[in-house]
Amino acid sequence: MVRNGGSDERRILLFVLFFVAVGWLGCSSEPPAPAVPEAPRHLVLISVDTLGAKHVGAYGYARDTSRAIDALAARGVLFENAYTQQVWTLTAHLSLMTGLHPQAHGASEQRAAWPAAPTLAATLKGAGFETAAFTGVGGYMSPRFGLGRGFERYAIGKTHDARDDGRRIAWLRAQAKRSAADPGHRFFLFAHYFDVHSDVGTEVPYVAPEADARRYLDEVLPPGDSWQRSGDTDLLIELEKSGEATDRDRAVLEALYHSGPLSQKEIGQKILRSSGNITMVIDNLEKTGLVRRERNEADRRFFIVHLTAKGDNLINKIFPPHAAVIAKDLGVLTAAEQNALGSLCKKLGRKGES
Repeated sequence: MVRNGGSDERRILLFVLFFVAVGWLGCSSEPPAPAVPEAPRHLVLISVDTLGAKHVGAYGYARDTSRAIDALAARGVLFENAYTQQVWTLTAHLSLMTGLHPQAHGASEQRAAWPAAPTLAATLKGAGFETAAFTGVGGYMSPRFGLGRGFERYAIGKTHDARDDGRRIAWLRAQAKRSAADPGHRFFLFAHYFDVHSDVGTEVPYVAPEADARRYLDEVLPPGDSWQRSGDTDLLIELEKSGEATDRDRAVLEALYHSGPLSQKEIGQKILRSSGNITMVIDNLEKTGLVRRERNEADRRFFIVHLTAKGDNLINKIFPPHAAVIAKDLGVLTAAEQNALGSLCKKLGRKGES
């Protein structure tokens, strides 16, 4: 694993490459030579659009948010100094596929990439790979910009939900059958996911299983408590500058960011605050556009609180420096000591609210 240290405040386009290599050199009457793997047979490129390294365990994030990526990094190679060429889906992915700076490949909203720009898919197709791409929702992943060059199949998704992965899985299973029957068969799959991308009109927070959506707010809100602020994505930054931001504001935004939509009661349970206080906070946050409330269809007596795109962008700006300071200060403690400290702080918080 490569660890050179990198800034966790830079938003990166996180991508994971992994190879499957098969075959070894044969033996002779001479002492066996060291086993040498053949060239990689297949290639899978996974892009998780706008996923920040600052929220991935393999890059030092404390919460258990990325088990699959962390496990892959633990047994592979992790590049910490990996940065996107631009913080924009279209140009960043074309740089990834061509190896060219955005000014060199030339793609923009008005035009496709330079026709002669080489692409990874075209190169692999020329080497005999079967190629396919399955992308998430989003017009900027359209093949017309040059992203489709070299792909024999290029399909754009219709949902943000990564669990709706049937087409990718079906294609991989078909490739596995072909590979078993033909040792010379090779393939390249590009799998792009848009779930964690937050933007106007995008589902925020991103789709998550119920158990995951409830995990993190339990850390900051007590039973019966809730929280609310409203406004655009600059609200908390403005409050920080004016000195009006509260610890509760920060805690609730962070909890919503990780947990998905929650009721006011659930938010209160996460941040250890009374429901009365949380209602006032949520009212303020809603006025400034950081969250929105929707009536719970399962129980019309309650409202569910959602982060808006503005609130999601805001927490992405303010949380990393806050987390870095905490991580630095608590670095002198072992993991067991940190867990014990967390339990004691929760106990004190509940005592203070009683």
